[in-house]
Amino acid sequence: MTVSEFLTGLPLMIGVALFLFVLCLLFIIISLAVRVGIDNSKTSKVLKQILEKTK
Repeated sequence: MTVSEFLTGLPLMIGVALFLFVLCLLFIIISLAVRVGIDNSKTSKVLKQILEKTK
């Protein structure tokens, strides 16, 4: 593998790595927001009732 081949592949690798990193961050933020939101809202009771009915 030559230097020029490595340098042309480098931006792609950085882009893929950044994309995956941002995706992980978004997933963590969304899961935390959902967890906090469910704990603090009235919808948690409704969701629990729906889940109990489906069991």
